[in-house]
Amino acid sequence: MSQKTLLEARDNLQWTREVQQAFGVTVVGRVVTNNGDITTLLTLPLQPDTVTSMHVKVTGRRTGGAAGSTDDGAYYELYGAYKLLAGVATPIGGTTPTLTFGAEDQAGWDATLTVSGVNVLVQVTGAADNNVTWVGRVHLDTVST
Repeated sequence: MSQKTLLEARDNLQWTREVQQAFGVTVVGRVVTNNGDITTLLTLPLQPDTVTSMHVKVTGRRTGGAAGSTDDGAYYELYGAYKLLAGVATPIGGTTPTLTFGAEDQAGWDATLTVSGVNVLVQVTGAADNNVTWVGRVHLDTVST
């Protein structure tokens, strides 16, 4: 590879980082639950020397099971901001993620943000004897060195 090609690749990589920081990144996921256990919908790894804000949207729909009603559903919006502190995902300012909107047909259903090592987890909880299909979308904005 020529020196010119290497410089172009470096410039393109820098441009890609700048575009990512300017416009953010959207991550999507899907999972099915059939009980009341907490289940991870998305795992979002944080990068060193970076502040990451996230806007999370989670939608759930009952698709089967013996309990609940046909087409029971839920929708949640959460916001959070994180950084790595000593290699551990840490909420900015020590604040907990904010649930800005939540609607559910079954009171036990839930969507939350939790930390695990360097990751932020989007987790969902269904209910016993309910098959619930969950989809999630997270918009991430980052600022790094």
